[in-house]
Amino acid sequence: MSSSLCQTFNSNSRELTYSIASKKFDREKKQYIFIIEIKGEIRFIRTAEEISKDKNILFNMNANDVYDIGFTRGCESILNEKVALLSAKKAAEGLR
Repeated sequence: MSSSLCQTFNSNSRELTYSIASKKFDREKKQYIFIIEIKGEIRFIRTAEEISKDKNILFNMNANDVYDIGFTRGCESILNEKVALLSAKKAAEGLR
């Protein structure tokens, strides 16, 4: 992250609205599910991919939560790519 972006995320002058209440692995979806709290009350469920696309949520979370979501999203992307490469390799071997 650029230094100005880090300063924005770490700024104490803004009120943080969203926080991660919990994170669990959903075996059916094969990805992590986050339960997000809005100011300690309302909760909703989103995947790391869904949250990473919502700039409003990201901007209104603390830096550690944003990092956790980004890290999770990155790991899931790498695993999905590996699965796709292995599937393509098996399909290519089947054509021989």
